[in-house]
Amino acid sequence: MAVKASDITIRPGNESDCEPVVALLNTNFRDTPFFTWAVDDPDERSKVASGFYRLHMKLGLKKGTVHIAENSNKQMVGAAIWSPNNSLDDEAYNEIQGFAGVHTPRIQLLIDTLRKSYPPVDRYEHLMWISIHPAAHGGGVGSKLINHRLSELDKMGVPAYLEATTRLAGLGIYERMGFLLAGAPIRLPGGLQWFPMWRSVRKPSVAPAANELGGDGHETDKMMQFGGRNWRVLDVQDGKALLLSERVMEMRRYHEKYEDTTWADCTLRQYLNETFYNTFSEADRSRILETQLSNKNNPWFGTNGGRDTADKIFLLSVEEAVKYLGDSGACKNRNPNAKYAINDDFNDARRAISSDSQSVSWWLRSPGLSPDFASAVTEEGFLGICGDFVNRGSVVGYRPAMWVSV
Repeated sequence: MAVKASDITIRPGNESDCEPVVALLNTNFRDTPFFTWAVDDPDERSKVASGFYRLHMKLGLKKGTVHIAENSNKQMVGAAIWSPNNSLDDEAYNEIQGFAGVHTPRIQLLIDTLRKSYPPVDRYEHLMWISIHPAAHGGGVGSKLINHRLSELDKMGVPAYLEATTRLAGLGIYERMGFLLAGAPIRLPGGLQWFPMWRSVRKPSVAPAANELGGDGHETDKMMQFGGRNWRVLDVQDGKALLLSERVMEMRRYHEKYEDTTWADCTLRQYLNETFYNTFSEADRSRILETQLSNKNNPWFGTNGGRDTADKIFLLSVEEAVKYLGDSGACKNRNPNAKYAINDDFNDARRAISSDSQSVSWWLRSPGLSPDFASAVTEEGFLGICGDFVNRGSVVGYRPAMWVSV
């Protein structure tokens, strides 16, 4: 039953499709690493997995959208289940216990872990599952199924979200449809990782201009105490020093609302230059210098960096992170292995810990892949040029920088 995308038609799903879709999902995903971890016994696993897929199929039919791909003989060769954000309700949670039984805690753990990485956005649509008949793999059926719905979402002005289960093949396929990595990988039980991906509403695009990035590829080990805190000394010139907080101060949103913003207008800039600045003594404040900041466009995606600013307390830009924490050339050249974040020999130099000694992500002031994203360094020390949602709370913190007189 070899099938090509050009041979299929796509139609809305209905209740009669429920069991065939469940069977297709079970064929493709029942023995994936997560389910084998969650349920040891193969027969039990089939039962639990079927219940899990059936739950999502019902949600798709009731609250979201289900699309079925058929060949010229009206045979189902693929299905995609979409659901609005936060569609799991109390009724759905109760149903999990009914089909999962003693395996409920592990299924619930999966759901709770994924929910922590859901986009902090009022409205989006979540691609819960897509499954293609094994005989149709590689024929473009999956891309046609997903793009069919994406074109509808673009017309409605609704963005899309999914979790890719593989970094290489998964990210490559979805990237071609406009999805980009959105934040840190989701760490699941058993050492598994899934990768949250976000697709903004498609608008007429403008090719990003290539920015020339400076940087001498060095880092400094010099430390300095100032205002009762430890700071890394990044640069010294003409009687002044550039300081970067040794630790991430606290978890805080870059901007309080999910909306287009820049460093000039974000709420974190206001907080740093008012509330945080006033935590220093009068004598220390007299040594903090006002700095003229150049806020460049995103070097890979061309996202507008906004107007230049004059700040006493600020965040490093992408360019400054490269300049002071190590330059492998990946930022300037955007090599094929650095599509979303720079993962190189300088990860350790960029990695930072919080006050409780946990490795955490920290914001940069540069924009991310779109105006509602900001760049960030991940907890592994990757330089995330695509960034994260500006209103992401609890998992990204700030690491203030300043020039002081010495």
